[in-house]
Amino acid sequence: MKKIINFGFLILILIVSSCSTDIKLENYINKTEPFVLIINTTNSETKLTESKSAILELNSEKWKKLIDWVNKNQEGWISSPASYNGDIYVTQNDFKLTHSMESKGVVIAFKDKDGNPKQYMNDIEKGELDFLYE
Repeated sequence: MKKIINFGFLILILIVSSCSTDIKLENYINKTEPFVLIINTTNSETKLTESKSAILELNSEKWKKLIDWVNKNQEGWISSPASYNGDIYVTQNDFKLTHSMESKGVVIAFKDKDGNPKQYMNDIEKGELDFLYE
């Protein structure tokens, strides 16, 4: 009986996790403000993580590409309670995007209209956010 309950619980988790949603990301970012970009790299000699930060100024090339990416990627988001580390972080107010060069996944986090924290993940094409690393 215990195996049946465990199997049923596993099926329930798979069903819930396979549900995706569309998110209008423009509801959670401000298209009249800059973004903060943080890139983490590993120093080849010391093996320590080094961080560089930059401001993606309003209407700069990277800012425009990011806004274009946001406009094109509003479908297929899956709620995710896990914590993620990445090579790159883009933040603006309560919005945060996390990405790792070695994965095809991207994670976004923000507060909804009611102030509740939300986090979603989505698969993207490898290299889709490489413009942020340049």
